Amino acid sequence: MLEWRALSALAEMATVVVTGPDRGFLGTGFYVAPRTVLTAAHVVRGQVGGLTVHSATRGETEPCKARVRSVLHTEEQPGGMIPVEQDLALLELVDDPGDHECVWLTDLAAWHGGRLTAYAHMHEPGTRQPVMWSAALDVNARTGPYGLHLAPAVEIPQGSSGGPLVDSRGDVVGMLKARRQGGGGLGVLLSALRGFGPEYQRMITEHDRWHGTRPLEVRTTTWTREQQLMFPDSDGRFRADGWTPQDRRTAFHLLASFPHPDTPATVVELVRKAMDGQPVFPGPIGIYPELQAWRDGHGLLGERTVPRPAALHLRYLWLVAQHLRTLGGAEALLDWVDQRAQSLDDLGLLRRLQGRTARPRPARPAGGAPAPQPCWTSGAALLVGVSSYTHLPDVPSIRNNLDDLSALLTAPEFGIPEERVKVIADPVNDKDIHDVIDDLVEQADPSHGAFLLYYAGHGRSHPEHGRLLLSLAGSRQHRAHSYWAFDKIRDHISECGLPVRLVLLDSCYSGSALDMLSGLTDSSVAIGGTYVMTSSGPTEPSAVTAGRNTAFTAGLLAALRDGVPAAGPVLDTETVYESIRTYCESRNLPHPSRQIRHDGARIPLMPNRAHHPQESR
Repeated sequence: MLEWRALSALAEMATVVVTGPDRGFLGTGFYVAPRTVLTAAHVVRGQVGGLTVHSATRGETEPCKARVRSVLHTEEQPGGMIPVEQDLALLELVDDPGDHECVWLTDLAAWHGGRLTAYAHMHEPGTRQPVMWSAALDVNARTGPYGLHLAPAVEIPQGSSGGPLVDSRGDVVGMLKARRQGGGGLGVLLSALRGFGPEYQRMITEHDRWHGTRPLEVRTTTWTREQQLMFPDSDGRFRADGWTPQDRRTAFHLLASFPHPDTPATVVELVRKAMDGQPVFPGPIGIYPELQAWRDGHGLLGERTVPRPAALHLRYLWLVAQHLRTLGGAEALLDWVDQRAQSLDDLGLLRRLQGRTARPRPARPAGGAPAPQPCWTSGAALLVGVSSYTHLPDVPSIRNNLDDLSALLTAPEFGIPEERVKVIADPVNDKDIHDVIDDLVEQADPSHGAFLLYYAGHGRSHPEHGRLLLSLAGSRQHRAHSYWAFDKIRDHISECGLPVRLVLLDSCYSGSALDMLSGLTDSSVAIGGTYVMTSSGPTEPSAVTAGRNTAFTAGLLAALRDGVPAAGPVLDTETVYESIRTYCESRNLPHPSRQIRHDGARIPLMPNRAHHPQESR
């Protein structure tokens, strides 16, 4: 872990200082969920209020008031020692800490050996502020199911109690409990967190939702992305039949939307079925750790084998979805399992999935088709695509993109009038495109209308300044002047005067367009409601499928046509973006990117065809 600098930096950012009412240094803690810090119970013993958490944010120490939310401590051993499995406390921040890092908590109940990396704060006499300390520690003994004896080769400093212990995979598996004179100390395995019961369920749900919404773009450093980079195959990618950190993140995010298991026995039974009746791994001392969440069952599967096979986890997720299907909302999980399973050689799982993928689309609510959104009934759209080139390779599926999107945008549920949806196929110059934009903007309602611009075709970065260039029918590979410069689009859309603007780019390197409004600082042009969604990052090619549509547009169409299960009655831009991202992740395709300005994330698109009123009650 210490050698993996980016992940080590994230661990340091998540590790905080805990002080008392007089700002006296009490110990260390770390963020496990938004506004939630885990520390040792003895660190805050006797503290009713007045706690402060100091977290490193943008290189500075930001103090936030906090309170004790829950402690496991119910008894003491001789000498005032708290039992290992009870020395845990959850703190809740009263002040808003802003955007902060959270560690990744392991789903495994047991620890299978290997060196751990500890992170903590230490306060040396004569210093004004505690300083970060980290070290690689060996475990030389175990005590019961939760105690870790840390070898004396390293002197653990005072104030380290409550710091995270990170394993070689980048999972936080334990917490520092105590130091010993002469070196070494004691740690607590975090499977003990399950002793919090409902508080654990609440915390782990918030944890998985937080990580599930973190971006995975190349330019963004996140816990999951760094774990993904730590252990790829020799060609830099995970095998299709292997279970990746991104798979796990997506699965846990989907599971976090469901009610928790009614009993641990339910989880054990589904795990046993996933393993075709084989005995479930019993844990470190022959007992099952208490299973409080669906992710805990996922962890039981990981106890049996490393590396984790994707098929085993997908079978478990399929069983969970079947178990929960009567509650509604399980279709999102089944859809993702279906998509991920297509790359596997697991005929049994695929047959089970094929039995449910032919289901009819969700029925429309009674009373006719849902009403379209006013911003689109008074708005306009321009679809531009280049499928046939003179000097570059053709992309026939782009013609299908234009046809399918045009039909969807003019459908009653989306509601843009046909005369205000224009399609330009295989343009030879950009002047004609800008003329059509002007015509459409004049037809839209200047007070409430929305404007959508879609482009599909080859893209490239300018060889000098790196800005995005979009191809025209006559573009040549190494002649930048033969392309449509995105700067022109940026200026035109920024000045169009409509209150809502949505730009969708399905091209290679389209992420380099995500500075669309970043240069606008004058409040007179800072118009709200802008959303730019691209099919890839600034340095990535986009995938072209062999099917009817290109990959990004296929995900867009799937979200709009079929709806997004467990989402609200109206699809907005951010919900559709997350659906496309899941679609691409499941196929190991480049991830989409986006830029939001002001209220762009809340731009309504159309009624959610997968929404049923009873699901939101």
